Amino acid sequence: MDDRIKHRLGIESSQKASNVDGYVNLDVTNNEAMLPVGDMNRIVDAYKRFDKERQESPFYRLVGTIRPLMSNVLFNISGVDSWSSFNDNIFRDQSYPPNLSINEDEDITYAESVTKHLKEVDGWFGYYNPDIFGVNVCAFTDMEPKRRRFSFKKDRFNNDIKNWEVTVTYPSASADTQLTTGGLMVFDKVSVSVSTREMTALGIPVLHNIQTGEMVRVTGTNFDGDYVVQRVGMDNGDLMGYYFVIDVDPSIAVIGPNSRFKKVVGGQESVYYFRVFEKVKTRVEPVIEDDDYEIYPLNFANNVYNDGVCQLVFNEDIDVSDLTDNLGRPLSELFLTIIKTEGNDVNGSFNGFTDIKSGIEIPYMPEIQATNAEPYKVNIPDIRRIHDGGVVPTMGHTPLENNILISTNGLFGDVVEYNKHKAKETILADVHHRFNTANRTGLGNVANGPRQEGYYYKAHYPITIRNFSPYIEQGDINTVGIPDYAEDLGDGRWLWRDLLDIGFNAGQENPVKYPFLNGAHYIHQNYCVTLKRQDSFGMFGLYYSAPINSDPAGDSMDDKFTTNNGEDVC
Repeated sequence: MDDRIKHRLGIESSQKASNVDGYVNLDVTNNEAMLPVGDMNRIVDAYKRFDKERQESPFYRLVGTIRPLMSNVLFNISGVDSWSSFNDNIFRDQSYPPNLSINEDEDITYAESVTKHLKEVDGWFGYYNPDIFGVNVCAFTDMEPKRRRFSFKKDRFNNDIKNWEVTVTYPSASADTQLTTGGLMVFDKVSVSVSTREMTALGIPVLHNIQTGEMVRVTGTNFDGDYVVQRVGMDNGDLMGYYFVIDVDPSIAVIGPNSRFKKVVGGQESVYYFRVFEKVKTRVEPVIEDDDYEIYPLNFANNVYNDGVCQLVFNEDIDVSDLTDNLGRPLSELFLTIIKTEGNDVNGSFNGFTDIKSGIEIPYMPEIQATNAEPYKVNIPDIRRIHDGGVVPTMGHTPLENNILISTNGLFGDVVEYNKHKAKETILADVHHRFNTANRTGLGNVANGPRQEGYYYKAHYPITIRNFSPYIEQGDINTVGIPDYAEDLGDGRWLWRDLLDIGFNAGQENPVKYPFLNGAHYIHQNYCVTLKRQDSFGMFGLYYSAPINSDPAGDSMDDKFTTNNGEDVC
């Protein structure tokens, strides 16, 4: 049926009627007029506008290249692809074709099997297929932990889990430990000769940051007082950053658990502490989240040891507005913080790594080792003396932190010295993280352990976003523009360092100058992440040297590579 459209007229109901136009009386008036075009022009300085926005922007977009240097030298002692694998028939049987029967004339011993099959290629330990009739006879198999468990890429063979987590932190607070309370711990005293005079050298677990002629204040000894440093280092020039010499008779000098020292500059004592790093905020969240970044491999990018190079991109803008550092100053640096994951295998063939502990890297100084006679030295958190074995094989030192996870907020970052007279923090030691494979922990037995040596790596990598002036400013109560972080010396003087504008070069070694676009600062850095073993040369008591399945040892360098000379104080 044909539907028809019907229109009803506005006035009449009759179909013969015509519609009527409607009219509205509207008076349109205007009481404003356009200004006539004149000769007035305004010149805008594009660079000044750009620089103003750059100096005021609190947003940072971080990109980086991670260049790892890894090794699986401390591999598992049992399970798949471990020390025990070389005791299997397929490795020990020498018959052709193989009959896989052990204890035959053609079989070799376990020790011979290890010598024949265990190989090292580019720092990675593993073996080639022992079956010469197999299709993959030239394939190299990594020992556990395999290199894919150390890669910064997601492990596609293990449900795409992350082997490493990363985040961005900043120094928000400070904390004391027994290493820094009341000054830096003095752990050793040695008799040395200075211009034929016997004096006392004091050992410090971190860099002492002292030069000859400076003043130090010693407490907790039988020779407490202020002393002028006569020399740094030992008689042969060793450990110049860790020992300093004062004019005290070494035959009567006694130190103990409470021995401390402080540097004195301009009458001001230096203070020593650990900086505590917290996670930054982003433009959209009060705390940066675990999924705010992406890591992916760079095509055809490997280091000389064939470790894959990866690209790191943070998807969220870092927001530093309203953030101040541990001294109440505007932020001048951020840190990329790296944390190793447990890395458990979804199929149970690899039971992962131990929890993460932290400490500081200290050069080899045997006197640091805690003993029953000097148990207080366990409070020196030497990363290479921290292990899971209690007093076996050597007394373990107390870590700064235990069970570190990506969810942990408030991590120890470094040890610093700060002196009001210099208004500057000096880093004395960086915090490192330590872990082991779960398979290697425990008391062990004659054949398998104890194997307490593990891996460690530097945990925090600085990202400089601003520079403080290399020059110290001084003012008094009448000075205009003193920043709120200035130091009051207590005698009417205030000291501080100005926070320099981005791009301004005041003679510093690395002035800050990076791209600024779309309202944010773009910073790209290379991060060289080196995984080290705790006791490469068997000097810290952790190296396992069984006759058959000892851990591979490093080759010490001869003396000809390093020549030290004592400091000339005459």
